[in-house]
Amino acid sequence: MNQSNYDEQNRVKASFYATYAALTPHQYLHNMTAVDYRMADYMNPFLTAVVDISVSRFQQHPVRILDLGCSYGVSGALLKTGCSYQELAKFFLHETSLEYSSCVTESKRWLESHVARENVEVVGFDSSTEAVRFATASRMIDKGITRNLEENESELTEDERSLIRQCDVLLSTGVIGYVTAKTVSPILDAFGHDARGPLGAVAIMSVLELFDPEPIAASFAEHGYRFGQLPIRIPQRRFADTEERERVLEALRDRGEPTAVQDPEDQMFARLCVAARPQSFEVLSKRMNEVAEALPAEVRLGHQEPTTFSESGRVRPRPLRGVSKTFPLNRPPSPR
Repeated sequence: MNQSNYDEQNRVKASFYATYAALTPHQYLHNMTAVDYRMADYMNPFLTAVVDISVSRFQQHPVRILDLGCSYGVSGALLKTGCSYQELAKFFLHETSLEYSSCVTESKRWLESHVARENVEVVGFDSSTEAVRFATASRMIDKGITRNLEENESELTEDERSLIRQCDVLLSTGVIGYVTAKTVSPILDAFGHDARGPLGAVAIMSVLELFDPEPIAASFAEHGYRFGQLPIRIPQRRFADTEERERVLEALRDRGEPTAVQDPEDQMFARLCVAARPQSFEVLSKRMNEVAEALPAEVRLGHQEPTTFSESGRVRPRPLRGVSKTFPLNRPPSPR
């Protein structure tokens, strides 16, 4: 799947681009809450587990996360505070000012009063100047990079490469498909060269079922990583309307994925993908599956083997065992 294919898939989805241009997160959180957005909550246990296994007994520096597509820094804030997306959204929508400076001040106070872990730093990476500016000023993230590598002639600066080299974990929560190998490849040129955790540099990504992860897998393979799509299915959000639902279902059927979304389902899902150096991949994927066992049944696809990718990026078939053809929708009282 090339850029034109990703563009075609994006056209069948509702667009939320305008929500990332506001000075504060209010519009973004309002729109996401309206469609029962849940992905950040479901991703947080996986990210927390990755951070925990990336901590070395001899490591004096915090685990540094590169949050690709960070927007207003929600994933970083959930990781640091242990709060839910619902708690975060409620705070912003009901307790903060719409005025930028006041909102930044109120957000700093809230974060300082809720910090639960201090062994992480988040480097946010996003094309939205406004979102990165707020996330950095409010300390939702610790440092920010505003760059759109999908644009021709756009390149990382040496300072940006230096920041990326120091990162241990690459996080992507639903941004793959909006960004392609044009973004991922130059990031991987620098990513994790100074990583100090026991597993080395690792990546954890939720990729919407609408998008084929193969081009991203190829980019990771070119940089010496093993990439796999795990049998873990993460709810993202409800369909914005019936029209979007029908377009997405049709696109999935056209891609030969007729079971990716079942007729009774009213929401979009993502698959959990991970990448690590070959010697660390099994440890990472095993830990992610252990985390999934503690989550609702809708997150698990049975005892299926990971879909792995060869060095060329092509899918390497693996036997499927015990895969359910239906995925029960046991909705927890989740904020997303």
